[in-house]
Amino acid sequence: MFSWDRQPQEACIDMRRCRRSAAGWTIWKQGRPEYMEHRFVFLLPAAVAIALTVMPAFASCITPDSEAPSDRDWNQLREEIAGFAPLEEPGLRVGAQRVFRLRPEGDASTRDALLARLSDMAPRIEELQRSMVIEPRRAVVLVESHTDGFDESMAFTYCAENGESHWLEENIDGLDALPAGTCLIVMFPDRIGGSRLYDFDLAHEWMHTMQRDAFGEAYGDEAWWREGSADWFAHKVVPAATERDHVIERFFTQQQSCELPDHSYDAQVFFFWGEPLFGLPWVFELGFASGDYLRQAEQAAELLPPGRWLDWAVAQAEEAITMPDGRPLPEQVHKPAIDLGRECRATITGPALSVQVREVSLPPEMGGTLQIEAGEAQVALRGVDGDWSRATGSTGIAPPPSPFTLAAISPSGADLSVDLSAGTATPSGCKCFVGRWIERPTAGPEDQLDGAREALDMLGGMGIGEEQTRDAADFLAGAVLRDSFRFRNEFAELAAEVRYDQSGPVLTIGPDGSFQIDDPHIISREDVRIDYRVYRHSGAWHDENGRLELDIATFTFDGIVEGPNSDGPQPITDEVTSASASAFTGGGGNWRAACHGNRLTLMPWEPPGHTPAGTAVELVKH
Repeated sequence: MFSWDRQPQEACIDMRRCRRSAAGWTIWKQGRPEYMEHRFVFLLPAAVAIALTVMPAFASCITPDSEAPSDRDWNQLREEIAGFAPLEEPGLRVGAQRVFRLRPEGDASTRDALLARLSDMAPRIEELQRSMVIEPRRAVVLVESHTDGFDESMAFTYCAENGESHWLEENIDGLDALPAGTCLIVMFPDRIGGSRLYDFDLAHEWMHTMQRDAFGEAYGDEAWWREGSADWFAHKVVPAATERDHVIERFFTQQQSCELPDHSYDAQVFFFWGEPLFGLPWVFELGFASGDYLRQAEQAAELLPPGRWLDWAVAQAEEAITMPDGRPLPEQVHKPAIDLGRECRATITGPALSVQVREVSLPPEMGGTLQIEAGEAQVALRGVDGDWSRATGSTGIAPPPSPFTLAAISPSGADLSVDLSAGTATPSGCKCFVGRWIERPTAGPEDQLDGAREALDMLGGMGIGEEQTRDAADFLAGAVLRDSFRFRNEFAELAAEVRYDQSGPVLTIGPDGSFQIDDPHIISREDVRIDYRVYRHSGAWHDENGRLELDIATFTFDGIVEGPNSDGPQPITDEVTSASASAFTGGGGNWRAACHGNRLTLMPWEPPGHTPAGTAVELVKH
């Protein structure tokens, strides 16, 4: 899309909240290349309409990867139009917009189907024009092309600057009668499947002839407010159209990882919501907004006050938005599930100005409050058949009955981040211990080397070499144990070097009832080396009445061993499923869990009224 606005005008929407940078406008006008004199809008086919790419950061959506029209494209179109009959003004006007026609010589005496289509929809267009603050007055030239250029577009609009001559006059003889500021609509009938889609495309392009704004400086740069409002307009003019359902569906898919300004044609959903709430003039003022300030989320956020942005989020969560003709949308907002019964907290993230909706489940016997850390984000919650409760900042509320719906949006240029945490007033409340933890060393050695000796027995049974196994057993027998980890046996005075990959064993407690302890390490002495790249104990956890039971069922290891009799590095791998597997880390055990921010304390479990025996295990988030 090409064009430049010589005199940008304010087009503030809703309470005149939007702002512009005077310096920004200066830069815009100074950078205006002389050859970009026209506005140029394409309606692309579905195959190239939008490409969605999910990147590590938000705001990662990519608009169509379209190439700018080539000289060949323009030459083909110019040659085709040069062979047409002389320019006609058939007498049709759409409001104050004069209509001109260019078509092949041989068609001059036949019924003009394109003109008839426009004539049929003209009353509906004129009815909508009455809601515009400024009456559209640009003349429009209609052309049907059968060339194969312009990136397989179904249609495009090319408008001269206000007060300037059109490209047609500059390139084709006999067209000097066109009014200044004329728009050219080119339709490609061979690429449009069906009569209703043709009407829709024509209505979409007509909206572009009425937009008095500056268009982007690069082809394929489909601004969300221009293209979204143009598709909305086409739905108003051509009711019951379903040919663009895939575009509406794409909005809800992209919204998970895209800011509102990253959308394009699919942003029509925003206008579906805004029209009944704010009225037609609001839609047109936004659709006609000048300049490029709405490409930035921070600027676009000023279109509405924060509470109205939350209304937009709630409307999606309620599935209350409809097509302009009242039909349900072909797709609705995505609602991923969050289960706080397994995790003590959850974070809802998303890009700026994107609606994020979640279905949240709580533990059956959860007590206390639901803590919400929303910052400047806007949050609303509702239980089944209940009313919406709104929140922002830091607050604790009595949660709605579970499960409940949560809608959130960041009404600014900042990414969305909302933290939820559930109370734990009852023992079976939120499972705060679910997560990935690394054990910190504690004083007080208790465990022996039974697990390590059993591991050596297993290695001997694998044919590693009796002499090597015997030597390892000898230096284990003479070792002095200084065990400072519950889930690891550490050998301080072992006649060998033990080097661990991590500062402590990593305990991962999964939300699905599984857990694993990972502690890869290397044992080496002189010419003997055992490298455990995987050294894992796993099993199932159960939590009942405050007792966390860790049942180790499987020991898995994978690595290499190398010694004088091993004929080079030899792989060692196995998975043991037996009661003895627990001996490798001194057993799983029964615990009482206590969470403190990013720390987890596991106390040896004793029934209520009994004093816990043994040493507590301290872990931190990993």
